[in-house]
Amino acid sequence: AVGTGLAGLGAGVRIDRLRRVGGRPLVLGLVSWVLVAAVSYVAVQVAVV
Repeated sequence: AVGTGLAGLGAGVRIDRLRRVGGRPLVLGLVSWVLVAAVSYVAVQVAVV
């Protein structure tokens, strides 16, 4: 279900609109992704120990 949702989001990306908006949304998405990954990693490490 998550993979299907992500594919749907990716399919809706318009390159021309992305160029107009600029790189800030990409940076925000990347930072959010790293934050979620880090919190998940720490949660797994805490749960294992």
